[in-house]
Amino acid sequence: MKIKFNCPTCGAKYQADSESVGKKGKCKRCGSSMEVPAVTQDNHHMVDSPKPSGEPKQNNETKPCPACGETIKASALKCRFCGEDLRVFQAKREAEVEKNIFIGNPAVIYSIGQWFWIVITLGLAALIYWIRSISTKYQITTQRIKVVKGIFSKATNNIELYRIDDFDVYHPFTMRILGYGVLELKSSDRNAHDFYIYGLKNVDNLYEELRSNALNERERRGIKVWANA
Repeated sequence: MKIKFNCPTCGAKYQADSESVGKKGKCKRCGSSMEVPAVTQDNHHMVDSPKPSGEPKQNNETKPCPACGETIKASALKCRFCGEDLRVFQAKREAEVEKNIFIGNPAVIYSIGQWFWIVITLGLAALIYWIRSISTKYQITTQRIKVVKGIFSKATNNIELYRIDDFDVYHPFTMRILGYGVLELKSSDRNAHDFYIYGLKNVDNLYEELRSNALNERERRGIKVWANA
């Protein structure tokens, strides 16, 4: 360990090993004679204790199992205690969190045919299309689809994705030119009416995402669909 001390004449600071206690020397600043002091109760605060060679390393080779809490290897893909597949477990956890895919209104103009009526009616049709757009709002998430219609009085149509049996995408020529399409949602549930989503771009990507989320929801809820022979 190191002993810190000062020159008794000029106050210059020095330090020496504990083995040097009692040895004499001269101060480099003032040339006065001085001696390395012994450690006592009065000057124990002047001792510089040796620091550990390194901080204890955190064990990064293990982790708690997210399912049962037991300690397993960090690289483990399956818990050796509860047998849970960690990737499947994580995917289920993420699926339980509802995330928004799209929130908004359909486009005011999504078909060439609408432009025709806007010209014929000298712009009056554009006002009608605008009112129809703001009176319809979609909220599409990873678990459900909600369609709210109305401006003053509102009606809400809500359907869970796991209830949807089939998705159909249509690209009429007059819509395809502007990059739009129609997505039809079909369900065998008597309480879930079929309805259409229109006025959105990239409906093919939306179709793929909704189809994947519908399958995930059925798996998460343990629902099996039997096809008719």
